[in-house]
Amino acid sequence: MRSLCLTTSLLVVLCVAAPATRAAELPDGQYELNIVAGGKTTYCIIKIETKDDKLMGEVIATRAQIGEVRVTAVAESADGLRLVLSMRTGPAQFIGSAGDERGSRGTFTLAGRTTLAWLEPTDKTTLPAVQKPLPEQADFVAIVRGADAKERVEKLIQFAAEHGDSPLVFDAYRTLIAGAKQAELGSDQVAKAAEQYAAAAEKWSPKWHEETMLGIAAALAQAEMLPELAIKYVEQAKKSMGHNVSAPSQRTIDLTSAIALTQLGKLDEAEKLLTKLNASTPTDVEVLFRLGQVHEKSGNLDGAIELWLPIFTNRSVAAPLRDVWLKKHRNLNGFEAKLDEIYEKNVPPLDVTKFAGRQSKSANGTVLMELFTGAMCPPCVAADVAFDALLKSYGSSEVVFLEYHMHIPGPDPMTNPDAETRFKYYAPDARGTPATFFNGKSEAPGGGLLANARKKYDEYRAAIDSKLEATATGNLKLRVFGDGESVKIETEVSGLTGDNKPLPESLKLRLVVVEEIVRYPGTNGIWQSHRVVRNMPGGAEGIAIKKDNFANTEVVNVADVRKALAEYVNDYEANSAKQRNYIFPDKPLKLQHLRVIAFVQDDATKEVLLTAEAPVEVE
Repeated sequence: MRSLCLTTSLLVVLCVAAPATRAAELPDGQYELNIVAGGKTTYCIIKIETKDDKLMGEVIATRAQIGEVRVTAVAESADGLRLVLSMRTGPAQFIGSAGDERGSRGTFTLAGRTTLAWLEPTDKTTLPAVQKPLPEQADFVAIVRGADAKERVEKLIQFAAEHGDSPLVFDAYRTLIAGAKQAELGSDQVAKAAEQYAAAAEKWSPKWHEETMLGIAAALAQAEMLPELAIKYVEQAKKSMGHNVSAPSQRTIDLTSAIALTQLGKLDEAEKLLTKLNASTPTDVEVLFRLGQVHEKSGNLDGAIELWLPIFTNRSVAAPLRDVWLKKHRNLNGFEAKLDEIYEKNVPPLDVTKFAGRQSKSANGTVLMELFTGAMCPPCVAADVAFDALLKSYGSSEVVFLEYHMHIPGPDPMTNPDAETRFKYYAPDARGTPATFFNGKSEAPGGGLLANARKKYDEYRAAIDSKLEATATGNLKLRVFGDGESVKIETEVSGLTGDNKPLPESLKLRLVVVEEIVRYPGTNGIWQSHRVVRNMPGGAEGIAIKKDNFANTEVVNVADVRKALAEYVNDYEANSAKQRNYIFPDKPLKLQHLRVIAFVQDDATKEVLLTAEAPVEVE
């Protein structure tokens, strides 16, 4: 038997006597404490050695961003190894299997969140500079990105069989169960996968096995498969945990049980659990959604609508709410108006003041503001709300607004190829969302949540107001006509040189068709998007202005634009988004209340020289 004494580089922490009987011992040496976080992330390196029949440990390296790591307790038994750590972000603990020459596998828990972790032998004394992918990670990612559901599941089964000791085996089983229904996997196969999932967890630690029981139950319930089996795994997890159940685990137990009971038609039992959860966490969207499902299945449509309206921008809620409204009212009359009402309560518009006017009598320029945003982008909320407020602050002769949507950080059905081309045009200044450009210049970067909207509005106004004192050289005339489905765009550019000198080849005329307002339930809570870019007639690359006094005419067929946008969104959903089974809750393609924007831009400097806009006038 040997004692165990662990220290950091700063102090000796605790010494304890190891039990007389041990299944295995952790050999002397240096060990990386690794966790799974998108790959292999090493938290620290611990040197362990036996001195005077005592196991001594010293933390010899840690990450600067993590700060000081102290070991406050350590225990070793036949069942495994337990380290309690004190970190800047709070207490943490590693619970692992009994150690051997390969190290110890287990879990790392910090701030109530548990992830896989392991102690791995190393001869290094410094930490790797960057996160490392796991050796089999590239193969796993390639499988998950496969477009064919059946083939993807087959490969996941094979991956799990070949990499049973890998931390990624649990991701493989979770993904497999989530896609089982789409892949038309039989109930027996799903049950077998769940059994293998549980068996794999036993190799790590009892704590991870408990977590895995709940994970299997949740995966089955979310996939709407084998609800009886889901409840069985919940009960196994509860038995294993005993009275030592954390608040997050209790939530998972109650929520998963409620989902499975709903699927079994045991609505009263499900409602009881969900009502209890709702009382403790009234704003939990998942609980509200599941409680609404119980109301719907029991015929209480008003109850479902009442619960779902305040959370209608949630991806899971948007489509079911529409269906229940239609079932209740037999039409969608008043539906959008009701959502607008709720939205303005959730995201109240900013109070603004109108632009007071230019100081210089010669100032006549129109500022072009371009915002790149995304419906799944939380920090875009402040930018979006500020952008909408600016529309009320300026006239069209002062500022023209364009809002491009991007698949950043996730799928957005308002994205289109022209918007993507413009984003690439502004690279490297456009690296993410939100990104803002004023007359082609990147200014007032960044965004924030709703509370930051006023700050962004003030930043945008400062960038705009300074440019409104400029005097533009040249003239841009824009005339737009439409008959409902066809839009004729006439532009004239003149006075750019004044002396008939040749124009630089870098000068381009760009045309943009925007939709005044698009309603889509973004997962960031944004429901209304304004001046959304839908199409760029003549191409996003622009139309070369070959001479002064240049005239151009473009005709846009709205039905063709709508068709092209639908094909793009459907292809994205079928190919890229399908990799994670993503289906858009809506595909907003009304193309109503259109406007046309024209601007002259110098591609050599990105500077926008002239800008004009006009609504589509129906002849």
